[in-house]
Amino acid sequence: MAAATRRAIVAFEADEFDPGMRTGWSVTAVGHARAVTDPAEIVRLTELPLSPWAPGSRDHYIVVDAEQMSGRRITETRSA
Repeated sequence: MAAATRRAIVAFEADEFDPGMRTGWSVTAVGHARAVTDPAEIVRLTELPLSPWAPGSRDHYIVVDAEQMSGRRITETRSA
């Protein structure tokens, strides 16, 4: 939260991996973080169909204005 109030540059990564299929993907976004303070934007974000994994209240929102994005897909390679 403190980094967002300073508009620090942060990275956010999301991954998925299927060990059985030996496949997956990874996406990273890098950009300036900002704490959401606009009431209308807070309402909009509150109404998104998000399912948090961690317990606790959800009364603060951080937005990363992505300036760089990269990703890769992991696919099984078979040796001959």
